[in-house]
Amino acid sequence: FRKNIVISFIGAMAPIGATLGCFFAGLIGTMNPNQWPWAFYAYTITAVINLILSIYAIPNNIPTNVHRFSMDWIGSGLGVIGLVLLNLVWNQAPISGWNQAYIIVLLIISVLFLVLFGVYEIHFAKSPLLPQAVMKDRHMIQIMLSLFFGWGSFGIFTFYYFQFQLNIRHYTPLWAGGSYFMFLIWGIIAALLVGFSIKRVSPSVFLFFAMVAFNVGSIMASVTPVHETYFRMQMGTMIILSFGMDLSFPASSIIFSDYLPMEYQGMAGSLVNTVVNYSMSLCLGMGATVEMQLDPDGKHILKGYRGAQYLGIGLASLACIISGLYMVECYIKDHRAKAVAEDKRSMS
Repeated sequence: FRKNIVISFIGAMAPIGATLGCFFAGLIGTMNPNQWPWAFYAYTITAVINLILSIYAIPNNIPTNVHRFSMDWIGSGLGVIGLVLLNLVWNQAPISGWNQAYIIVLLIISVLFLVLFGVYEIHFAKSPLLPQAVMKDRHMIQIMLSLFFGWGSFGIFTFYYFQFQLNIRHYTPLWAGGSYFMFLIWGIIAALLVGFSIKRVSPSVFLFFAMVAFNVGSIMASVTPVHETYFRMQMGTMIILSFGMDLSFPASSIIFSDYLPMEYQGMAGSLVNTVVNYSMSLCLGMGATVEMQLDPDGKHILKGYRGAQYLGIGLASLACIISGLYMVECYIKDHRAKAVAEDKRSMS
């Protein structure tokens, strides 16, 4: 129970940080638009303060590397280079155009590095970054794909939410950033809901409904009227998406921590964070590509935004299908286990 509560509290920090970050960035941009870089300077200062506090707050008497894992430097290099280049291509191509030679070259190089990474990890790595206990388990792959597509849709929502507020509704940066306050309230509620009810409700159920929340939120955002008060469609969208964020992260972390051997649990936690953050960035590049195809000359801004949001709906729908299959499989497995236990009890 304590572990689940701690994981839920960690998940609750995300909406708090997002809300405060957006609010103060909006405050800086509204007070003096020429000083907008200070939004990033302030973030850097906060990160340094957090680093200093962590040095004193995190215990240093915890045993490290008790399972004698060695660092996979070659696999790390191949994977990082491949992922960074792939991300660069997808986010730069909407700006420069997919017909640019260097975009095509970098895309080919990124795919080559990722293929080499896969071959090396499977056949040569002594301590692979992605152990076979994870990569050969269908359920683990289902969870990671659900997170990738679900959070990818949320990354598209986040960017185009602010584009819609600033460029279509012409909100001030402060009002646009302050409108994130619903995430703070409902995100905490959703995270604590997982911690206190995880013993009664399967994590697979939470994961599925998190993906449903991502999908419903994306659909609502894509049909939000331009001339409508925030406190109607958009506030409802924020509430629903809060459950997408703060049901998925604790649920997936708890599944990994319960399902995997102890020696792989730290890696699993890092994998969840990597999938979440990378998918938000990569899928945003895909959304921007859709936007530029629909609005190449900048004369139909709203049409381009809607097109990107429709892509987010498609990604979230894939997440719903994958997580739904996982939930059904877990239900069947649990039902069979209970039936076997009852048979043994009746025979005794």
